[in-house]
Amino acid sequence: MKLYDRKLSWKIFCLIGQGRTLSHAAQECGIDLPYASRLISKLEDELGFFLVLHRPRPMKLSENGIKIFPFAEEFVAAQDRLENECREIGVNLQKIPKRSIRISLPINLNKEPLLEKLVNYERREGSGVTFEFSADMGLRALIERETDISVGFYRKEEPTLTCRQIAEYRFPLLASKKYLAEHPAPKKAQDLEKHVLLLRYKTSPAFSPILLKKSANKTSDPNTSIDLERLPHVLKGDGSYCRSMLLKDVGISVDLTLGVVAEEIQSGKLELVLPAWGRPDAPLCVYCRNSNSESPLYREVIDLISTEISKIVSEERALFDQLASRSLG
Repeated sequence: MKLYDRKLSWKIFCLIGQGRTLSHAAQECGIDLPYASRLISKLEDELGFFLVLHRPRPMKLSENGIKIFPFAEEFVAAQDRLENECREIGVNLQKIPKRSIRISLPINLNKEPLLEKLVNYERREGSGVTFEFSADMGLRALIERETDISVGFYRKEEPTLTCRQIAEYRFPLLASKKYLAEHPAPKKAQDLEKHVLLLRYKTSPAFSPILLKKSANKTSDPNTSIDLERLPHVLKGDGSYCRSMLLKDVGISVDLTLGVVAEEIQSGKLELVLPAWGRPDAPLCVYCRNSNSESPLYREVIDLISTEISKIVSEERALFDQLASRSLG
């Protein structure tokens, strides 16, 4: 028997004990007479004895029914008080405004898995938090309280901020198959002089104009490092611009993550270029203000962000290794 039906059965029993007819008890409970009769019969079947005398009209309590009637009244009254209190708590919880946490995430990051986790966190019962998302607001916005948590491909020491480094990110060189069909693919780094390179703005805190040969130790050797700003054909823009130009077959991207073009890579539209070369690995960090760093809520949210981004980075490293192996093969 459903819990709701059982409670209603006891309520009808108590109303009969208080002198109501079965018809009046059913009407007071908002149900029809046959259903009220069935509820009493089900309760009697469950207990194993009669609660009422079914022959006389109006219906009366049986001897056993009279014995338990005071306890039944207490039981029904306690359930009513319990339901009223729960309803009141629910109403009060709805009146409590949720705490808003504003999170800045890089444009140049595959955010979908992370956003899904954060939205699920927000929706869970009793979370008490709502998230607002923005793109590439930077540390200045965090310091000036325009955001509360900031993620970026850079590490900077700020006295009012707490930084947690999540991972080192390796940026690949990418080009479309169409671009490489129209421009001979570079075989060595010096061949990049003949190509259009797509680079982030210098104002980006994650900006780096240097390409390094990853297996080399001497970064000053021209055979192991290249200053991209000295090359003749460099186009600069934000992450969205670089992605757009890459997919329009304009040039070779230097600092896009694999995640933001994963679909195009899987479809075979894009290829890795010079897999042994790349800009210096970027520290991928999450920041918050010192005043929030010990907050259990902020620590839990930052732990979630760190865990999910670590997974994203691991998946993209595996994809890079797969592409590099294919390219070298």
